[in-house]
Amino acid sequence: MPKATVRLQHLSTNQIEQAVSDEQGRFGFRHIPGALWQMTVRAAEYQPHQLDTLQLGGAAYDLRITLRLR
Repeated sequence: MPKATVRLQHLSTNQIEQAVSDEQGRFGFRHIPGALWQMTVRAAEYQPHQLDTLQLGGAAYDLRITLRLR
């Protein structure tokens, strides 16, 4: 999904990181600490999608996320 907003929230500290996906739907976060995070993806005309508990940090991940039309 191009131009989707991807928001990470650290579950212990509430630190927020945000990125916007590119034309191929790819996005990235650099140097996030290894921890539990909540991810929310938003795009125009689609319902937000939330992943409640992700263990992230120190690696690359290939996440497949499906957004539903409103």
